[in-house]
Amino acid sequence: MKEGGYYTPDEYFTLPLKELQKRAKAGDIYALLQLGQQYYYEGPALLEEDGYKLDEDPRFVGKRHFADAAVGGHGQMPAVLTRLYAAEGDMVNAYAWQLFGEQLGEHYAKRLDISQLNNQQQNLAKQQASLLLGRFMSRAPAGGIPPQ
Repeated sequence: MKEGGYYTPDEYFTLPLKELQKRAKAGDIYALLQLGQQYYYEGPALLEEDGYKLDEDPRFVGKRHFADAAVGGHGQMPAVLTRLYAAEGDMVNAYAWQLFGEQLGEHYAKRLDISQLNNQQQNLAKQQASLLLGRFMSRAPAGGIPPQ
């Protein structure tokens, strides 16, 4: 995890899947990261866990948890998602996450090569980044402090 630019406290490594899901539903960023990590990288190992969703691709579920963490304010997740989507060859989503990260002030040492994306694909990525920013901005009131 730390190599990816994110981490969770040690206690999250031993929490049962159901507890992580409960915490994630309540907006716990660390639970979202741990779920993202476990589903994306360790999906088959979760098959016997209570609460494991058998009807979805674990890598998709992992990215969804990472995305929720990014939109929830975790600063490194846009870059992580950019890398994951690019490694999978999904350059539209990779570019959308890069744009979202840049809108939040992230600076990428190596920008994506978007020369293979046509104008329609680039515009789609821009629209997706705009939607992500809208979700991010709606999560907290003015001043940036979420309600208790």
